[in-house]
Amino acid sequence: RRCTCWPHGRSNARGRLEAPRGAPKRSPRWLVRTDLGQVAQHFGRPLVVVPRVELIDALSSRLPPAALHLDTPVEEVLAGDETRAARVRTKHGERSADLVVAADGLRSSVREALVRSHPGPAYAGFTAWRMIVQAPAGLRIEPSETWGRGAVFGIVPLPGKLLYCYATANLPEGTRFEDEQRALLERFADWHAPIPDLIRSTDNEALLRNDIYWLDKPLQNYHVGRVAFVGDAAHAMTPNLGQGGCQAIEDAVVLAHELEEEDDGGFLDVASALAAYTDARRNRTVGIARQSFRAGRMQQAHSAFGIALRNAAVGLAGHLGSGLMLRQMASVAAWTPPSPSDKGYEKFLL
Repeated sequence: RRCTCWPHGRSNARGRLEAPRGAPKRSPRWLVRTDLGQVAQHFGRPLVVVPRVELIDALSSRLPPAALHLDTPVEEVLAGDETRAARVRTKHGERSADLVVAADGLRSSVREALVRSHPGPAYAGFTAWRMIVQAPAGLRIEPSETWGRGAVFGIVPLPGKLLYCYATANLPEGTRFEDEQRALLERFADWHAPIPDLIRSTDNEALLRNDIYWLDKPLQNYHVGRVAFVGDAAHAMTPNLGQGGCQAIEDAVVLAHELEEEDDGGFLDVASALAAYTDARRNRTVGIARQSFRAGRMQQAHSAFGIALRNAAVGLAGHLGSGLMLRQMASVAAWTPPSPSDKGYEKFLL
């Protein structure tokens, strides 16, 4: 897997193609191209694609020895309040804490336990396959995304002559195939090169398959008692804007900042810090999650009318120049973190 990081989180801008209806889909037409240099110039920083394992290694390397306890599922969380510490119970025993950060993902067991009225994730209507493969020898491949009828295939170059590839398709929730690689190849066999060959170069063991979900009903607060929700546990979103990892990083920066703001050197006002964290993060992340869902609905268009509307809108934006598209992304990518002079932020910087 890879983590897509825009300048505010620290994706790769990609061209978008339309795969024409009918077979074979060998000669797609470009809907829009984005100049990576213009992206860096517009936002002041380059866009990068980081393999997820490298991001995890970079973060974990900053932790003290023995800070990570793997294979330790949480069995119970008591949120605590202004007068009582939070408590976490695992198979190794129980611990108390001034603050618990729940970063346990889309199907957060902590969120389920503490916000029992929340319905949980909703199916976005499509599924995704992901894989990392070797780049074909002698072939120069640029970042791209090809749109078809209810299906998408994306290619993102990685360091070391590797390619991160993803494919999506509109399928009923829970659909599974005995041979996922074969089913994927059959679905994209008549798409333009090198898509079929890239699929052939992987196997079922290396192919990740996940239905796509998001929190269509936002949490009212990103905290309960002394527990803060971050990342997908707080605001799981579809991958269409490449914002899942970026928003989790933003959460961490803001949470660290707000906690430090409420630390007077002897007493940490966790309640005020978490209320400020929710205020700073909720509206932004809810808006981005909804924007990402709408982008997914557009990209996964299946009807002839929907496809024509999608292609016309994106094609028009491309003709008007990449500056228009960059300005449209500014509300997402132009986030400014707390000033380095503010307390807490310097401690968080890697």
